[in-house]
Amino acid sequence: SDTFVLLHQSLTGVGDIVTRADVISDDAAVSAAVALSVAAVAAHESRAALVVERAVTTPSLSAQLGATPRFTLGDVRAGRARAEEAVHVVPLDRDAHIDVLLASPERAAADAPDSLRS
Repeated sequence: SDTFVLLHQSLTGVGDIVTRADVISDDAAVSAAVALSVAAVAAHESRAALVVERAVTTPSLSAQLGATPRFTLGDVRAGRARAEEAVHVVPLDRDAHIDVLLASPERAAADAPDSLRS
């Protein structure tokens, strides 16, 4: 879409000025797609890219990636795993990849505001 092209042009070549980007949306699937797209731009610019999913209600990145991680962000927070054990590597092409730290359903429920808990 035109919006992604504009975003890509804005992020391309910014060097080390932008070291972090937070993606926030009412729709977890949209947030996940945008976060992966922004990370892909960074990775293709030879920058390290780590996407950390902090789901509010339901983890979406694992569904979009078709991934079933051995460890999640919840495991890291609980001390059951180290961060490097929980990182899921998403290859983009021969020279680029994105590291992703996925949320767990039980942690997502714990992170949700009281108004969203069932």
